[in-house]
Amino acid sequence: MPHPGPTGLFDSGMGGLSVMREVRSLLPSEAIAGMGPAVKAAVAATRNGRVGVLTTTVTRHGECLASLLRRYTQGVEVFSLPSAGLVERVEAGHADTAETEAWLRHLLVPLVEARVDALVLGSTYYPFLRPAIQRIVGPEVAVIDTGQAVARQTRRILEEKDLLNPNGRPARETFYTSGEPAAVGAVLAQLWGRAVPLHSHD
Repeated sequence: MPHPGPTGLFDSGMGGLSVMREVRSLLPSEAIAGMGPAVKAAVAATRNGRVGVLTTTVTRHGECLASLLRRYTQGVEVFSLPSAGLVERVEAGHADTAETEAWLRHLLVPLVEARVDALVLGSTYYPFLRPAIQRIVGPEVAVIDTGQAVARQTRRILEEKDLLNPNGRPARETFYTSGEPAAVGAVLAQLWGRAVPLHSHD
């Protein structure tokens, strides 16, 4: 039976908003309370067999990425690049600044020189940097993140379980933070595109 209850999305930081944005676009009637790198999609997209993965240090050394690379990258050359400082820039509200773009240009030199033609954004923070990244690597490089795939999978599961909200009206988002709402709220509004209610949760 159709279910009007909310869909919960959990993430460790503000980066999860990039995934939530795609879920909201695909499922506008679902109320949302809160929130692995797209390696398979990049392998499908590459034409020259050279895939870049822009990661955090934690993701680069984690088992999740290692498992995906083992499963999907046979016959493909993978260039994994840690990207210190990008998450902090996004969380500080500096995603769209000249300084951040200059830092990205510096970071992405190895991938540009390696001539990758598919680039995985290996953090939910990185889609907020996507316009600058695309400018740097050029339009011929497919820049891929997990947001749309997660949104499609969310819809598929809700349909399978008959849990889609039946009323068809636009739903509202509810955000919670374990941080200081006043500090988090300004960056949240910038990344989400408008001011939204934010609640404190320990």
